Amino acid sequence: MNNICIVIPYFGKWPRYLSFFLKSCSYNSKFIDYIIFTDNDFPLGGPSNVKFYEMSMNYFNELASQKLNIDISITDPYKLCDFKPSYGTIFSEYIYNYDYWGHGDLDLILGNLSKFLKGVIAQDYHIISLRKEWVSGSFCLYRNTTEINNLFRCSKSVPSVFLNDHHYSFTECMHLWDQLIKGFDILKIDYYESMTYLIQKKSLEGELKYYHNTVIKESIDRKDFVCFNNGRVLDSKNCEYAFYHYITEKNKFKFFFPIWENVPDKFYIDSTGFYTESEWNNLLYRFIFRISRRVSGFKKFISYYLNRYIVN
Repeated sequence: MNNICIVIPYFGKWPRYLSFFLKSCSYNSKFIDYIIFTDNDFPLGGPSNVKFYEMSMNYFNELASQKLNIDISITDPYKLCDFKPSYGTIFSEYIYNYDYWGHGDLDLILGNLSKFLKGVIAQDYHIISLRKEWVSGSFCLYRNTTEINNLFRCSKSVPSVFLNDHHYSFTECMHLWDQLIKGFDILKIDYYESMTYLIQKKSLEGELKYYHNTVIKESIDRKDFVCFNNGRVLDSKNCEYAFYHYITEKNKFKFFFPIWENVPDKFYIDSTGFYTESEWNNLLYRFIFRISRRVSGFKKFISYYLNRYIVN
């Protein structure tokens, strides 16, 4: 067992990118554990540091209601995003042996996490976010203490956020991403007390030690690419990242997820999707596939637009 674990409840059909995530987890097997609660069949042959537990959405609601002392009734799995900071309390029986626990997502290609986190953890931070501007919902670590695990309760927004079906982005910044990227001070807004607001405020007051630095990649422009190379994530300029999060690309019509029987130890990703090393190195093949994926994506977009706005 490692000293760090990431907790992920996931309900509904497995995403098409699960195998890529598990492959990247295998390269972090001696540093970090993943604990996944799901109502799906467990994948076969997963890495040793990924542990699956059977759980239904209804049972999650019962457990969360008991632990939080609030009547929780989630119907849409996406709403779980607002509950991430409370996982240390909800899943306390599963994480008590770890020094740090965290929340995360499956739409990640993990790199060499120990390279980016070992030195930070050694400095005894209470909370470690891998984005500078806000608490990273896709990966954030919390010191496993009673005080830190219950930090979310200090927000006056919690009751309304947890009891409402609306997605507030409570874990991050209450949808203030664009403003924070431009340098806006979140502490000037106190009517929505997101985790970013709460943590920054308590950090400035000296109540906790907060690390927040952007060491992740979350978009690929047309001239860029990501290379996963035996547990490392690199871009076209050979800059290394803790992970690649395809939050920007995964829902684009031109972005292609292949069905590989065995995910290779080295592959490439650009704005049109995944390529094996041989596919990537064949310039003619890559050119043809990029064009075909863009054309296919455009056709899918037209079909989607017609079905949503014309036919209906």
